[in-house]
Amino acid sequence: MGYGPYIRVLYANWSFLENRINLFDPENYYQRGAAYIHKRQYDKAIADLNQAITLNPKYAKAFNDRGLTYIRKRQYDRAISDFNKAIGIDPKYDKAYNNRALAHAYIGKYDQAWVDVHHAQILGFHVHPKFLEELREVSGREQ
Repeated sequence: MGYGPYIRVLYANWSFLENRINLFDPENYYQRGAAYIHKRQYDKAIADLNQAITLNPKYAKAFNDRGLTYIRKRQYDRAISDFNKAIGIDPKYDKAYNNRALAHAYIGKYDQAWVDVHHAQILGFHVHPKFLEELREVSGREQ
């Protein structure tokens, strides 16, 4: 018996198999999580970002975006934890430093926020001028 019947079944079900394989691609969960963030469906975003991280525990962007989602849910300690993980994976991840600065500012840790702002700037990130202005105002510091 040849492989002909099996090949026909494989080709007939290729779309199903391709979609099934993609369920194991963390990028798919990351992209859908990002879409949920945009739609302000934060719990769904976190669920998909969790899956992306489960599939790829070194996925710094997924940790960063989950951290941003936690900021939007006002869960600042969780956000900081995720930004720490993103930075631990990629110490040159400038956006994660900026986002961690934002989380620190929200909980009144202004000195730590400034450290992260400076680190993000050293790495080439353009910190939003409005954030810098507000950080100066609440911290009583210029830098």
